[in-house]
Amino acid sequence: MSTKSTAVFLNSPYLGGAERSMVLQTTQFPSGSEVLFFIPILKSDPDQAKDLTQYIRKLNGRAQVRYFNFPEVLYGVSRSSRIVGIFFLIFSLAKLVFGLRKCKLKNFDFVWANGNKVGFPLYLWSLIFFFRGNFVWHFRDYPEKKGLYGLIWKLYKLPRFFNLILVANSNSVADTLRALNPFKASIFTLYNPAGNMPHAPRVKSNNEGITLAMVSMVAPWKGVRFLLEWAHFFERELTELGVVGVYHFGGDIYKTSGEHAGHFLELRELEERLASTLWQFKGHVAPEEIYPNIDVLIHPSLRAEPFGRVITEAYSAGLPVISTALGGASELVAPNSDSRFEQGDSQDLFNKIKNLLENPQVKRDGIEFGRSKLLEIEPQIPATLAKIFNSN
Repeated sequence: MSTKSTAVFLNSPYLGGAERSMVLQTTQFPSGSEVLFFIPILKSDPDQAKDLTQYIRKLNGRAQVRYFNFPEVLYGVSRSSRIVGIFFLIFSLAKLVFGLRKCKLKNFDFVWANGNKVGFPLYLWSLIFFFRGNFVWHFRDYPEKKGLYGLIWKLYKLPRFFNLILVANSNSVADTLRALNPFKASIFTLYNPAGNMPHAPRVKSNNEGITLAMVSMVAPWKGVRFLLEWAHFFERELTELGVVGVYHFGGDIYKTSGEHAGHFLELRELEERLASTLWQFKGHVAPEEIYPNIDVLIHPSLRAEPFGRVITEAYSAGLPVISTALGGASELVAPNSDSRFEQGDSQDLFNKIKNLLENPQVKRDGIEFGRSKLLEIEPQIPATLAKIFNSN
C-alpha cells in the first residue's frame, strides 16, 4: 500500500473518550501512513489542549500537531440547545469554512473529521473548494434528522468531487446512518479500541472493601444522578455487602449550551443534600489509574449509547461490567441478565450487584465474556482501517 497522508480533525481540544479513541486508532493506520492532527482552540481557554497534545505525542510520536481557531458560538451549539443569533451563527460558520483554506487540505489524501462539530464545516469546505481526495466523516454519536445537523442530509444532494466515507463506532450507529443516507456513500463500522489497561489481580488488605464505579463525562443521559441517588438509597444494603465506595470518574468537559448546562453544579448540590458515605466524585483521572483500583464498572446510561468505550476499557483491565446495554453498548455486553439491568431501575441494579458479589461464578463469567469480546472486536479495527484506506 502506498503512503497515505491524513489530516485528522479532532472534535474537541479536551481529552475525552472520542479523542482517546481517535488517537489510538491512528496508531493502527496502515503502515507508512502520515498523520497530521488539527486541534480546535477556543479563545476562552488557552490551556485547553495541553493534555490532548501530550497524549498524542505519547501514543503517536510520529504524528504532527497543529491548531486552528474554532468559533465558540459554533462550539456551543448542541443538539438540544436553541439556536439564537442565526446571522451571527452563519457568519461564524462561513468564517471557519473559509479559514480552513490555511490548513492546505488539498495536499492530503484523506481528511478525517472526528465528530459532527468539525464534520459539518469540513464537509462544507470540501464542497465549496472542490476537494478531490477522500473525506472521512467519523460519527461517534447518532446522526440527527432535524435542526442544524439535519442540513447534513440536504447537502448530500449537492454534487461532490471527493470520495465520501462514513464511519460509525458501532453497528447501531451504522444502521442509523444507512437509514438516513440515500446517496450511496461507503459506510464502515469501526469499533473504538480499548487500549492496554493494567490487567492484574487487585491485591487487597484484610480491611479493604469493594469499590463500585462509573466512568463518564458529566451529562444527564450518562446516569450520574441516578447512580448518586442509588448509592444513597441503598447505602445500608451495599455496606452489608462489603461495599466501601461508589465513585464517579470523569470531568465536566462539555462547553455547549444544551440540556447538560449547569448539570454538574446540580449534582454537587444533590451530593451535599444526600451526604452519602459511599459516593464520591473523583474528577478527571487517567483510565490506567482507574480500572486497577475498582472492582466493578457500572454503566448506567439512560439512553442509547453510540458505543461505550469504558466497557471495553474495563474488559481490558479484567473487570466485570453491569450496564443498561442501550444502543451500541448492547453489542458489548453479555446478553444474559446477570450483566444487564433495566434503565432507571434502582432495585434491579442492586439485585445484579448483589448477585455478582455473592456468586464468584457470575463474576468469573463476566470477566471471561469481556476477554472473549475483546478478542472478537480488537482485530477488526486494523482490518477495517485497511478497508477504509483502500476504498478510494
